[in-house]
Amino acid sequence: MMGIAPQTTNGGGGVAAPSFDFSSLLTVKSVEFTIADPRPPTADLVVKAPSWALPNASVVVTLTATSYLGTSVASAPITLDWSAGSAKGIVNTTTDSTGSATATIDLGKVPADSAPSSGEQLSVRAQWVGPTREVIARTATVSLQTSRRRLEVTRNLDTNTPGVAWGVKTTVTDTESGSELKGVPVLVSLQVKDAGTANCSTSAACNTSSGSPAEACQLMLPCTGKFELQACTTDEQQGGGVPACANVTLGHTWEYWTTHPLLAHDTPTLTANASSYAPGAVAGLSFQNPWPNASALMVWGNDLSSLSKQLSQVPSGLVTLALPLGPELSVDLTVQENRDLEVKLTIGQAGNSSTTGQTQTIVAPGAQTNISVAVSRQGQSLADAEVTLVAVDKAVLDLLPLPLAGLVPDLIVKLLPYLSEVNMGDAMVSPSALDEVLKSVRRRLALDPWISPDLAITPSKGLPSWQRGSGMASVDMNDTAFFQRLFTAITYGLGGPRLASSFQTTPLFTTLRTTADGQGIATFTAPANLGTFVVRAYAVSKGGQALGSAEGQLVVRRSVSITASLPRAVRINDTFQAGVLVTAPGYAGPGPLPVTVSVQVIPAASSDAVAQGPLQLLSQSATANVTLTPEATQQEVTVPVLAQQGAVILATSFALRPSNSSQGPSWQEGLVLPQAVPGSGALGLVAGVGYLPALQTAFQGILSQITARDPSDPSASLALVLALLPTTLATYSQNLTAEQAGNVTAAVTSLQQLTHSAYGLLPSLPGKWGWTPTWVDIQLNSWAAWLISGASQALDQAAVADPLLAGLVPGLNSLSRSTAARWKEAAVQQLLKDATELRKPPRNTLPPQNYSDWTTLAWVRADLSLPNLLAAVEPHDSASSAKLLTATALLATGNTSYSSFIASVADGLLSSIRVQAQTAYVAASKGAKRAAGLDIQALALGLLTALARPSEAVLLPKLALYVAQQGNTRLDLSAAYWPISPSTQAVGLSIRSLAAYDVTAGSASPDLQLEVAAGNTSLLQASFRSNSSTTASSTTPWSALASPPGPLSFQVQGRGEASLAASLNFVPALLLPYPTYRGLWLEAVVQATDPQTGQAVGPALAGAPLGALLMVTLQ
Repeated sequence: MMGIAPQTTNGGGGVAAPSFDFSSLLTVKSVEFTIADPRPPTADLVVKAPSWALPNASVVVTLTATSYLGTSVASAPITLDWSAGSAKGIVNTTTDSTGSATATIDLGKVPADSAPSSGEQLSVRAQWVGPTREVIARTATVSLQTSRRRLEVTRNLDTNTPGVAWGVKTTVTDTESGSELKGVPVLVSLQVKDAGTANCSTSAACNTSSGSPAEACQLMLPCTGKFELQACTTDEQQGGGVPACANVTLGHTWEYWTTHPLLAHDTPTLTANASSYAPGAVAGLSFQNPWPNASALMVWGNDLSSLSKQLSQVPSGLVTLALPLGPELSVDLTVQENRDLEVKLTIGQAGNSSTTGQTQTIVAPGAQTNISVAVSRQGQSLADAEVTLVAVDKAVLDLLPLPLAGLVPDLIVKLLPYLSEVNMGDAMVSPSALDEVLKSVRRRLALDPWISPDLAITPSKGLPSWQRGSGMASVDMNDTAFFQRLFTAITYGLGGPRLASSFQTTPLFTTLRTTADGQGIATFTAPANLGTFVVRAYAVSKGGQALGSAEGQLVVRRSVSITASLPRAVRINDTFQAGVLVTAPGYAGPGPLPVTVSVQVIPAASSDAVAQGPLQLLSQSATANVTLTPEATQQEVTVPVLAQQGAVILATSFALRPSNSSQGPSWQEGLVLPQAVPGSGALGLVAGVGYLPALQTAFQGILSQITARDPSDPSASLALVLALLPTTLATYSQNLTAEQAGNVTAAVTSLQQLTHSAYGLLPSLPGKWGWTPTWVDIQLNSWAAWLISGASQALDQAAVADPLLAGLVPGLNSLSRSTAARWKEAAVQQLLKDATELRKPPRNTLPPQNYSDWTTLAWVRADLSLPNLLAAVEPHDSASSAKLLTATALLATGNTSYSSFIASVADGLLSSIRVQAQTAYVAASKGAKRAAGLDIQALALGLLTALARPSEAVLLPKLALYVAQQGNTRLDLSAAYWPISPSTQAVGLSIRSLAAYDVTAGSASPDLQLEVAAGNTSLLQASFRSNSSTTASSTTPWSALASPPGPLSFQVQGRGEASLAASLNFVPALLLPYPTYRGLWLEAVVQATDPQTGQAVGPALAGAPLGALLMVTLQ
């Protein structure tokens, strides 16, 4: 449709040409609907992204695919679409064996012309095709900010007129938590944005704080031109080192004002200093007055009492008024006239009224029944009352609750006090425009008296879009467009009456008028769909003075109804019963009602077979059609026949050492191969020696982070971990490449640059982000000194065979000895300074305190207060960093007097280890299921490796594998509710612990032969030598194994430790009714639930009635 503006008369008395305003064209309405199978979800995809990031950051998105059907989610391709500003891209990733995947979006590589800016959002959309071929899409957003805080600026008078004062209010929000921060200091400045457009060069500024009222900062545009209003926080250290800023462009040029003259005055906003007041209080009101020496009329009160006061010579700028709320407003409310109507609803035969609490009326599909309405007022029948009857499917109201409206309290205006401001310019309209609005209102009320009159006279044509209201004004619409905007498709439909299908959610929507006795009758035709329908009556008296409503129910159902009671699916060799629930409230014949049940099995590629009663399905793939026939009612239900069971995947891992090894487990985990359907799967084996590949991947991850940074902004933690590369490679008799030697040289140079004479190792260079060091980072310096200490011990001998390493040895030796000593000394001095500061006399409200940061003290490990440290960490959990660090330090001293403390820590770690198939981890706390951070796992691995106790020999290889996987820059899904990437500190600890584990196991220089067999079938033969980081793997089809397959046997000879991972992918030939050990115990218990508590009660169940709420427990 096309909108045509009214013809207007020009100054010469002629008629102007019609003008077309395409922005006011009518839009055809649209309806969205979803067609879906109402079945439980079979899979889900979880997308996790950080809440905010820098506009040029590398954003890591975590994707977790989950199947509720037990199918594998490994190697599942996931597509990630992302957009930020005008930039967009696609990242493809694949899940690992646990269904997890990560995708990195490097915004720093986006071209400058399309790079996102601060304030924009990074939108990601992940899409995955689930196991049942359904498309699962999930989204996430990341706020891009240059600071961890967001600042917004508002003005109490929205004006661009020069010389008119206005106030500035600032709001600061924490980006991570979303909470508002009040009291943050903010500097607001106003300066010329484009000198060529301004007639002056005046600038102004003021200091305020977030959350302060706009009156605290008053500014104005000094002249015509373009100006920039900028607000920035001034406490950068609290904001993460980067101030949060907001810029707003204000003002217009002289040329703009010439072509766009001022059409309306700026409207002030009236602000109260409180949201409510007690009688007798004084309300404080303020507004920004743009008019000098103006007159104002102040009116206050409510609909029962009001007062007024005339104000003259009101100055321009900020105006503050005191409004006394005296006793003259404490008016007793009079009792309003009773406007309630009594409405009685009777459905069907008399005596079956749903409002009397008797039996509900039952109607068969397609049958008719009468709905009677009786309307009265104060006991007198009311004639000529209009009644609207609506019948709605109760299922819809259960999904979208809509209580019956009490029309009188909902439609009669309440007498409430109010506070508002009025601009007299809004009433300055032409008489012809007012007459046109009143005509349209009278015309539309005649068409439908239920509408709310729209008396707005906001122009929607003939003005620029920025001066128009949103959408077209009612007076400029035709009646069809006006009613389409008010009513939904449920009532009036789209472009005409609705086309009813055989299933109706609103089968009745009609109006009637009562006769002289206050009665009215409507005929209701029951729809085809069965169920309960809610009938509502809304009545209004003639003239609209009184209103009322009532509600009743009726049931639509057949005389005989059947509901199939069948399993959703059956499997080969299942024997099932084809049950049926029969409802026949009107059946009164002799004997039971006969029901015929027939089952037809349609094999996948053979002729049909028909059988009666219970049927044993033997076909490999088939469909069972179950036909139920009581009397003339027939229902056919299709039951899919599936294979006996889908493929399952079992996996475990264990370590193997030669029998002549002095260490290692005294027994090997057994692995009995189950019976499987021939040709249904395979047995996979992967074997390797040592964790050098995992360490190389960890170093590569560190290097990639260094490469992504600005070369002029080195990171101390990243450079320090990279400096461990020569020592680590020398441990495994590996030589450096030229590229690796160059990277290490750069890392050593960066560490020398970042070492301060007074403050030790700095996290980054001073001045880069506007910061100056004033204290020592104790944890960074102590961690660095401990990590690099002893790193040069194996370098001198290795440098003989590696010329590239020989050139690095002097710098590395200096770093691990003298420089590391300076770092530790700086940490010790800062620790002493902090402890002294805490013990000083009270300052302000802080009393003297003893130093209690035991984790920091354990990192420093200086002999300052060892007895106090031991006493303080004794009650801590063994998985706490303070207790682990203390035990590690005491073990390194070789002092046997601490043996009992160290042993207690190791015992606590052993009880906190949780086994999960191929890996094991240390729990975050006693009794917790989630894993502790990677730093705790690495420290625990280092301590238990150094102790070399036989009691941990079985679990230690699984813990080492867990550390190796997490060190490979993978996300720890069990570490916390929100998965996070391992810190650089944790990666450094894992590198050192894994290297020490390989040295202890002999895997740093292995010489090992491995052979795996199942009965007489050889599955894997492999040899592992030094300077070889390859793994050996094999995949054996189940059909190649004996039936039943023989147990797995292992033969290991030589030196080193082989890590073996076994995965079984198969279809079981027999479902075992009892728990079976396959590396883990798994038990399932089905119990009834208590309806009061929702908890499981009673013994395990073998069966349950339909509709019962059950609790399934897996352990």
